[in-house]
Amino acid sequence: AYARHEYGRMAQSRKRFVSSCLPTLSRPPRIAIVDIDIHHGNGTEEIVRNLRPHQTFLPLPSSWAPQSKLSYKPWLNEDDADETLFASVHLFNNEDFYPGSGQENPDDIEYNNIVNITLTPISTEGKLKSSLSKAKREDFCHRASQEF
Repeated sequence: AYARHEYGRMAQSRKRFVSSCLPTLSRPPRIAIVDIDIHHGNGTEEIVRNLRPHQTFLPLPSSWAPQSKLSYKPWLNEDDADETLFASVHLFNNEDFYPGSGQENPDDIEYNNIVNITLTPISTEGKLKSSLSKAKREDFCHRASQEF
């Protein structure tokens, strides 16, 4: 699901979870969402971005004039963004790798609660792991461990 579409169960579950925590807490919970995956968590990042008011551009063909709209969907109040961290560790190879988002952007200081850590692909050969020799697999594992 994408953040720009609130689907019934997801929206209700999120509100129910947050509101169920409130009576037992002196302040709203601090939330950390850490996504370690081969692909960027673009939908989750968009949900966290929506905790602050911002302009979002509509996905239109490049031949059309750009259009944007104000987007803001807090969970409880305007402090939600200060209490939420989203971190994504994923592969990134320009726009050649789905979904083509999640590039590290140190200049994006408005969203200091969003951290994208990109890893470069080890090989673009596209071979399956089972077709690699043991020595090549060990080499790839060693090179991947050095990314961190």
